[in-house]
Amino acid sequence: MVTIERMSNEEFDKLPAQSTKKPSQWDSVLDGVASGEVMLIKGDEKVQRGARIALGRLAKQRTLTLEYRRSPEGVAVRQSQAATTDETPKPSRGRRGRRPARETEA
Repeated sequence: MVTIERMSNEEFDKLPAQSTKKPSQWDSVLDGVASGEVMLIKGDEKVQRGARIALGRLAKQRTLTLEYRRSPEGVAVRQSQAATTDETPKPSRGRRGRRPARETEA
């Protein structure tokens, strides 16, 4: 059961602010990749897959594009040399993709 109470602004200000986000274990990898290095991530399949997903998400936040290659030792990662395009999202057409109704002339 949840209990909800009112709180004054002074009480709120006395509370400690939220801590900043902890640095990710992959930040050092992305720093190296951003500076032009090729990084090799060793581990089992589960670790490699998790690394690809995590690095992809963090790279997107930094507007980096990564390229992955598999080797017998692990996954190699480098910054993609392909030209990046400024992707602007297309306007959503809803869940079913219906087009708006045509206006009739009267």
